[in-house]
Amino acid sequence: MNRQPPPRRGTRPPPGIFIHGRPHQLAEAGERANQEQQRANYQAAADIYDLILARFPDCAEACYNRGIALHRLKRYAEALASFDQAIALQPNYAQTHNNRGVTL
Repeated sequence: MNRQPPPRRGTRPPPGIFIHGRPHQLAEAGERANQEQQRANYQAAADIYDLILARFPDCAEACYNRGIALHRLKRYAEALASFDQAIALQPNYAQTHNNRGVTL
């Protein structure tokens, strides 16, 4: 039986998203979040990134992509915080600086 811990940050995982720290599950969750963004389902994408970051807080890519989803939801302060976190983790990724500037 596969028991899952409760989601953090008040989010519920979309169906099929379970993250225990296994690399393939992280990749699958990231892929699912990217698919949600491509469908313009930005809230679902942000929720998945929240789940990823609850388990992997040092994942710069998830911070960056969460920032994009939040920007699209017009939650600019939260998007800036995500971009700032991504920059702190990976300061040389120019696209994060660019998207942070666009959000301002």
